[in-house]
Amino acid sequence: MTRMGPWGFWDAPILLLPIAFLVAMVLKPKPMPTAKSLWCAAVILFVLKLWYLQAAPLEACACFIKGCLQALTPCSIVAGAIFLFDCMESAHCLAWMKVQLRVITDSHPVAEVMLIGFCFAFVVEGASGFGTPAALAAPMLYSMGHPKMECVVCLLTFNTFMTIFGAVGTPVWFGIGEVLPDFGDENLMAVGFRAAVALSTCAIILVPYVVQIIVPWSELRPSLLYVMLSTASVVAPFIGLSVFNYEFPSLAAGILGLCLTTIFTLRGIGLGPHQRHVEQTSSKAWTNKGVMMSVELRRDQWETRLQMILRPVMAIPSSYLIASVYTQKMQKLLVQSNQALPHNYSN
Repeated sequence: MTRMGPWGFWDAPILLLPIAFLVAMVLKPKPMPTAKSLWCAAVILFVLKLWYLQAAPLEACACFIKGCLQALTPCSIVAGAIFLFDCMESAHCLAWMKVQLRVITDSHPVAEVMLIGFCFAFVVEGASGFGTPAALAAPMLYSMGHPKMECVVCLLTFNTFMTIFGAVGTPVWFGIGEVLPDFGDENLMAVGFRAAVALSTCAIILVPYVVQIIVPWSELRPSLLYVMLSTASVVAPFIGLSVFNYEFPSLAAGILGLCLTTIFTLRGIGLGPHQRHVEQTSSKAWTNKGVMMSVELRRDQWETRLQMILRPVMAIPSSYLIASVYTQKMQKLLVQSNQALPHNYSN
């Protein structure tokens, strides 16, 4: 049974105090670490449930424990996203992707923003969620010579178009499904479809303006057709898949849009002329040659380690083979020498 507070209209502002406290602690000049502020907000909510909503202590404790257990689901998704990023960074996968994307786009700024900032971000958000594209794709754009702050703003704005189905639909099946457990899959898909239509409409209108945050209008205007084609290649399957599923629309639409946008880029469909980036990028940015040298160096290091591990193992059969051949030769020499000696001398 839903409990109401004694102050009527003030129920909503009072029960929003934990969220207000969390926002204030995060946005203040010296922010409190989330590891502390989240627990403080949970304790404030626990006190409000006991004091303001006058819930039974046993019920309040059960709700507190249930909330802690439910928090493990998004925490595991965030941990998986961090693990994915660290694996890609350690394996130099990101460096290889930057080289390949630079080859595909031919350093065209509009193509780089749409491929990495929009299509690739759709894939990353659909798989990991929780704003991962801003942490993954923004550094890639920055390393290609785009301004740092503009890359972050552009990626965070792009992220709003895909977040409803982020982390394989966590906002739908976890955010809405946990709050309304009897809502049903059909209603969840209806909510997802309406959200997809609204976000896709906003994307078609706003994507050119978001790209303009990084790319000047003089370079963007000749490539507007390319921007619209790339946007349509993502939002069309995004809407279509949301009719049947609320987990994979962002991920699947991002993969399909990434493939189609790559074809548009290689064929030059809708792309206008551009000036090559001749200026040196930031000192932290890697050039293609530096990236390839780093990848080659890492590969050589792994080959050297592998050889050091396998060398003793390979030495055993090699030594055995050499010893067996040497033994056979010695036996043949002994037989030949015995045959060459006189019969009576051998006796």
